[in-house]
Formats: sequence, C-alpha cells, structure tokens
Amino acid sequence: MITQETVNAALKEITKAYPEADDNGLADVGDSSTPLDFKNDADFLKQVIASYEWLILATAKGTSATINKYTDSYGIKHNVESWSSRNKQGRYISNMAAIVGLWLHPDTRIELGHAYDLISGRKYTNRNPYTNLRSTDIH
Repeated sequence: MITQETVNAALKEITKAYPEADDNGLADVGDSSTPLDFKNDADFLKQVIASYEWLILATAKGTSATINKYTDSYGIKHNVESWSSRNKQGRYISNMAAIVGLWLHPDTRIELGHAYDLISGRKYTNRNPYTNLRSTDIH
C-alpha cells in the first residue's frame, strides 16, 4: 500500500540520487520551476497511487532487461491520465508523480538519457527518465 510516508521516503531517495530534481523532472534543464517539494500533499499522493496502479497493469505486459529509449516518464504521465479518464477517475498526473510511481514499483527501472535540440543540435540531459516497460498500451 502506498502511503504519504512511502511517497515522502521515495522523494527523499530521488532527491539524493538526483540533486537537481524539481517538480517537473529529474534534471535541471535550465528552466527549473520549483524545488522538489510535494510532502504531505493529498492530491500528489492520489496521483502517485494512480500511476502505480497503471504500472501494475503495464508491467503485467512485461519489462525489459534494458532501458527502452522510447518510453519516458512524460509519456507515461499522459498514458496514466488517459487510463484514468477512461476509468472515470479523470485525474491530472504530474510528471513527478509518474516518476515516483516508477521509483516505487519493484519491476521498473529508470535512467536519465540524452536528447538533442533539433534547432541548435545541442545535446542535453532529458529530464524525463526512460524506463524498462515493454508496452504502454493499457486500456
């Protein structure tokens, strides 16, 4: 069961592993909005629980031994929102709630990767971690 204490512990671990984490992702890409601070937020807890419930269904379709560079937390956030709407929950899910769900689930792994700015060609760290899910097609 995911509790506020579970979420707080995960946020503490995430902050330790990714010191530049903020409410939008794990890496500071120059537009950091606010420091990572969701402790004792009942709505954020509900977002994490919804993300975790979706991950239970997603991991049932399998995980990979390697990271899937086509599946990141931001895409998962949108998939959870769609799933939530279809199941009459209609819940907004923040990117960090999806990341915390991934962090807590025993079968998922996350890893920061690099992306390229198509205009400048500059390489940067993608703030949305990639994961090892095989499929995000959950209904």
